[in-house]
Amino acid sequence: MRNLIVTILLLLIVFLSGCQQDPINADGTTGGGGQASGNIPPTTNLFLYPDSTGLDTTTSVLEVHWWGQDPDGWVVGYYVQWDYFSTSTLVDSVWMTSEYATFYLPLDSAYDEFALNVNAVDNAAIWDWPTDGKVAEAEGSEGEVTAGIQDYVEYEAFIDNGSDADVYDSGDSLLWAGNIEGIQTQTGTDLEPLFGGDFSLHGLPPTNSEGAIDPLGDSLLFRIRNTAPVVEFRIESNPTLTPGQVYGTFPTRSFFWEVTDLDGEQTIDSCFYILDPAPGDTNWVGLPGTETSVTLTDLAYDYHRFFLKVQDIAGAYSPTISFPDSTDSFWEVQEPMGDILIVDDYALDTPNQALNLYISIFDTLFGQNEYSVWEVGENLPYSMGDVLANLNYFTEVFWYCFQGSPHYGEAMSAIASFLENDGSILISAAQIDTSSSIIPIADFDNGNARISYPNGLSAISGDWPDLIVEQGNIFSYEVSGFEATTNGEMLYEYGSGVIWFNGPPPSYMGVGVQRIDDLNLVFIGMPLHLLNGTGTLPEFFDKVFNEEFQ
Repeated sequence: MRNLIVTILLLLIVFLSGCQQDPINADGTTGGGGQASGNIPPTTNLFLYPDSTGLDTTTSVLEVHWWGQDPDGWVVGYYVQWDYFSTSTLVDSVWMTSEYATFYLPLDSAYDEFALNVNAVDNAAIWDWPTDGKVAEAEGSEGEVTAGIQDYVEYEAFIDNGSDADVYDSGDSLLWAGNIEGIQTQTGTDLEPLFGGDFSLHGLPPTNSEGAIDPLGDSLLFRIRNTAPVVEFRIESNPTLTPGQVYGTFPTRSFFWEVTDLDGEQTIDSCFYILDPAPGDTNWVGLPGTETSVTLTDLAYDYHRFFLKVQDIAGAYSPTISFPDSTDSFWEVQEPMGDILIVDDYALDTPNQALNLYISIFDTLFGQNEYSVWEVGENLPYSMGDVLANLNYFTEVFWYCFQGSPHYGEAMSAIASFLENDGSILISAAQIDTSSSIIPIADFDNGNARISYPNGLSAISGDWPDLIVEQGNIFSYEVSGFEATTNGEMLYEYGSGVIWFNGPPPSYMGVGVQRIDDLNLVFIGMPLHLLNGTGTLPEFFDKVFNEEFQ
């Protein structure tokens, strides 16, 4: 993109200069004007904003300053011209009233030179542009002159006399058609006033600057050397691994990155990645320079390392980055085992007491190596698509969490898609998340509960076992009680022996619910690993997975 700062002025230069309407001077008089006799043209001075790189070579992003001096008046603006304008879609020069600008030069090689010329214009110049009223009168309308599409070489102007104000509709009159045949502006496009509001005619270039322009101007030659791009993985898109740590995934993994380049991100030509390259391997996979992510699927069950680099239009490569970023930590792709997945979303359980209990129960019910475990850790995968892919390797899921920051609410969109694709899920969570209608909870309330053996959760239906706190343990936390929606059936409620303290009990006593429509979901609002006091937890899991989910 060339010099984004002057876009709107450039549009007006390109197309308004072709207007054939009867001109009106800036002071409201009709016809042309002339410069004051004996006017002395201004002089122009130009310099590059200094930086640490010096002036031998610099980057293709330049902040350039200029100023003008006029002995018998004042400077009102400048014509700015780069030597590459003659080979681009731009006009020969750009009118600017500011005295500096940031330019993005179109560097496409390791080294190039660009020349800039600036000519000051003084107050003897003449502005002779049409106004709103004059153009509308010529077109037989009192509507405001408005612009639709605005780009360097595309410009369409309309009189907004249609039925919808400030947007383009079929009743608007075309004033200027731009340089592409046919109307490009889409119905409903917002229209911007062309001459309305605080827009000054001096924002346009003079229609006549004879005798008012510095005939030579000032010039600088810029020697531009390409700078290599830099690529980094997007923050928090990869886990931070410690030496010796193994990070496990299933066979789908997405990578995200961000690219910076002092020459501008538009100079990035290609991205390249490779998985587990051998020494001297050149089989990098290329992606367009605009890509910022890639999803790898069907990965082999093994240890892997992902490498990434980018290349700019001048052929310069960024330093190569990798995940893992060192050889002393590991990324392992694990084979999905069985049809059942245990999602360990309890990061604070570092001794894995809850997980070990569930593993012992699932080994008995389903057999060893007949289910898989996914330990979420501190964060879910950066891509929700990866979360869904992990769930979709299985038909039944047990997702549990307790203290800390559970992620099941964050993953609800993936859980919903999994359920809608005929999956089944059991969620055990003390924290209630009703941001999604997937869990059939109509309303809930909180209270502080103290539960000890032989108390716990009482089954509402005789088909379900009671779940009792283990002997020797006292559960003392804030909990939630809830009521079910019309598409939910209550399964459990707090037992009569539960002690409520530091305030009243919750308004509702429900603590377990099951959807009764076409989605297979059971939700228990307590940590199940604490509810095996009478050994009924295996019976509960057998009821869920071998009866309700079949």
